[in-house]
Amino acid sequence: MSAGSTRASFVVYVALIFGLNLLFLPRYVSRNVFLLGVSTVSAFAVLIGLPAYIIGDYELAWLQIQLYSAKFQLPIFGTEIQFLQSIFVNPNLLGVLTFAGAFGALVLTVENAQKRQFLPISVSAALLFVNSFGMYLTHARASWIAFCLASTVYLGYVLLGRESVPYSVISLALLTFLFFAGIFLSIIPIDTHGRFALWTGGLRAFLDAPSPLGYGLINTHEAIAPYVPDPAFRGYSPHNSYVQIFLNTGIIGGLMYVLIVFGSIIEGIVRKNTVDVPMLGFALGFAVHQMFSVYTLFNTAVASILSALVFGYLICGYRK
Repeated sequence: MSAGSTRASFVVYVALIFGLNLLFLPRYVSRNVFLLGVSTVSAFAVLIGLPAYIIGDYELAWLQIQLYSAKFQLPIFGTEIQFLQSIFVNPNLLGVLTFAGAFGALVLTVENAQKRQFLPISVSAALLFVNSFGMYLTHARASWIAFCLASTVYLGYVLLGRESVPYSVISLALLTFLFFAGIFLSIIPIDTHGRFALWTGGLRAFLDAPSPLGYGLINTHEAIAPYVPDPAFRGYSPHNSYVQIFLNTGIIGGLMYVLIVFGSIIEGIVRKNTVDVPMLGFALGFAVHQMFSVYTLFNTAVASILSALVFGYLICGYRK
């Protein structure tokens, strides 16, 4: 890669943003300010997206609000509705934002209730309802799983204390592994839309990487295409952040990335007496969510910024 190429400048630009999100902003911006901010922005995206179910696609200033073409069935009424997409090009993007917004609102609601601050409780509870409802309408199942994992860790801590944290995190990680194994072995009937084929193709492409630093900043869609056995899924991304980072940066960068993500979670388990438990649960949710997407912490996507900030608050949030 030429030192003067736009790709080289992209690396420098993203590295700066990554450093700010991971090490700078969490030290100087309150964790609750972050949670309130993301839950408010997420609720705004949901609220301006809901009218599309009544009036159809529309424009709000420079924003294009629309619904996704795919549909899913409501369990209560038995009718099919389109996925909520709002201002994004894909409902999964709104899904990860509403996951962050819903969990942030949940933490604020519980903490306000513990402090008996009744006005903030009503605000945070409303944000929790709006974001949870929006997350359901996106039909982003990875976001559902992430929210359930993060909420279980946090609510277990609230009800059972800090001693429950290591057990809940390890148990949830094991259950998640068994869940994936059940899907892979077709024991659990869930359509993965070819993700296992894409993951396998990505891993095979990684093993054939030209160097320990991987392929560099390439189009991973094309890199894994020859290794994907099913022609129906060729031309797609790996749909897995870990596979993506190993392809781009090789064994060296991939292991460093895994160390940041899972090393931070393991350290949080070890330091259970001083860790910020809500951010530990948040980080576990994002760690699992990255198995279904390719945003990675080292990028400029909405999910990348959010996840990097979450891990930053986890790393910087230990009590003295």
